[in-house]
Amino acid sequence: MTINRHELLHMQAFADDLGVGFKFDSMINPRLDCSQGPAALRLTPEESVALDLEDPRRSDEWFRFADHVRTVLDETPPPDTVYQCGGGINSFAVDPYGRMSICVLSEKDKVDVRAGRFREGWEGFLREVRARKVTLQTKCVSCTLKSACGMCPANGELEHNNPEAPVDYLCHTAHLRAYALGLAVTPHGDCEYCPGGHRHAELVDAAARLRQTTVAKPDVVQARDGKLFFRVVDTSQAGGCSSCGSH
Repeated sequence: MTINRHELLHMQAFADDLGVGFKFDSMINPRLDCSQGPAALRLTPEESVALDLEDPRRSDEWFRFADHVRTVLDETPPPDTVYQCGGGINSFAVDPYGRMSICVLSEKDKVDVRAGRFREGWEGFLREVRARKVTLQTKCVSCTLKSACGMCPANGELEHNNPEAPVDYLCHTAHLRAYALGLAVTPHGDCEYCPGGHRHAELVDAAARLRQTTVAKPDVVQARDGKLFFRVVDTSQAGGCSSCGSH
């Protein structure tokens, strides 16, 4: 968040000192009641992508993830259902009042499992929610960056009270990340951030600026008595070109 961005390096040092893994996510969601208050603490898309470029390991993970998603999408046609995550297939959520939903972020469709049986909610209600078909042909439907941007029906609900409505912040960040890292972006309809879109040039310029100004930070080994100890990482071996972002 804007209020703790400067503490990330120290958080990583603390985790390393404990011998545990460390990860973070800059995609801040609105509240479950759809209040947009938390969004005021979001990093800008450029700040979020800069964090990716500062850490060679994080950039590597994006390369691998993008390749995996692209391979899966190339082998299967775009699904025609609204939900394409694991919700309703291998996961679910139950709130403190006993109401089941497809995921912990979704408040739109719930069933009270206290009034019946869990199996009825799982095999009946959630199966019906999961099977809902796409009704809006938005730019998200065939976008290969969708998994990388975090767009899902729950995010659409929280931002726009519509599970099929694109979330601009997520879309902006995902496309900027792809351009900064040199990841391929497949055209996917009327998208303002793709070639030909009215914001494409803006993002290409921002990506070039990030590659020129963002320097990979040294890797934190451990922290002792409040002091940080580092080892320098050779970013040229990080899976991509450290100067231009190509892979």
